[in-house]
Amino acid sequence: MIKSKHFIRVVLAMVVCVVGVALLHRLEDKPPSPSYSAITTPDTMDLLPVFMSKSADEGLAEALEYYDIHHPDIVYAQALIETGHFTSVGCVRHNNLFGLYNSRAKRYCRFNHWSESVIAYKEWIQRRYKPPEDYYKFLARIRYASDPQYIQKLKQIVRENNDKRRYAEGDIISQRV
Repeated sequence: MIKSKHFIRVVLAMVVCVVGVALLHRLEDKPPSPSYSAITTPDTMDLLPVFMSKSADEGLAEALEYYDIHHPDIVYAQALIETGHFTSVGCVRHNNLFGLYNSRAKRYCRFNHWSESVIAYKEWIQRRYKPPEDYYKFLARIRYASDPQYIQKLKQIVRENNDKRRYAEGDIISQRV
């Protein structure tokens, strides 16, 4: 009889411990660990950079910074030229901001989102760039474009964009000119 009372007390103490642990988990908003492996998918929308929800013309500058693109002002100018200021079919339908061409498939690349073309540019074009090489010379060296005036057009766009940026930021000298 004494052994059975002792046994019942031990069992009751174990039940109280188990219930106590379960209550603690609930108080901490942590469910008890399942005995099976649960697959969960977190809400990843908060993890996406802000530019992902913007159009290419609104978010490209942010994306170039985010992906650590060398000479973003020149690359932005390339996107302007290659897309006709973000209006070309390649840009609008296929999210190709840089006129990237797949020579094996013999067609221009198509991307699900315009930011994928920024990543492709970094992987396919900028991987060949070796700083401190002049970026304009690099583009000419790799024959990025067939237009003989391409580099001059880039320089003009970069110059105009820099002037607009300085003026917008309140640079007194550029406002006087």
